[in-house]
Amino acid sequence: QNKDKSKADAGYPAGIGVKNSLLLLGVVNILGFLFTFLVPEANGKSLEEMSGENEEEADTNGELEQSHSHNKT
Repeated sequence: QNKDKSKADAGYPAGIGVKNSLLLLGVVNILGFLFTFLVPEANGKSLEEMSGENEEEADTNGELEQSHSHNKT
């Protein structure tokens, strides 16, 4: 929306303008580019391996098996 209230569409408040909109878009794009480098490299691993999801389940299953074997003796 145009900054000038006389040029703005009826019923809408004045906006930040095209120049400021493009500057804001550029800043968001640069931040997205920089944050991309914070994502670890996959190196052929699946998402489950990277998150450690499988190890948590294995630990839980191991603990359950140990507690069941303890109860049987």
